[in-house]
Amino acid sequence: MAPTPPATYKALEIARLRAELDRYTKMCEGKDRRPVDFVNRDRAARRLDIARKRDRKTKE
Repeated sequence: MAPTPPATYKALEIARLRAELDRYTKMCEGKDRRPVDFVNRDRAARRLDIARKRDRKTKE
């Protein structure tokens, strides 16, 4: 079995981070939202940003 190319791992990581961000965003829109939900959403957005920048750097 051939090893998985690194680009696939990066795409999977970005997809996972995007799903995490969507989940936290939905929590922030709910009726019983908590301050920690906003903190988690901001952290998830930052992690997704960093992963996208890292991916862009490797493509260049």
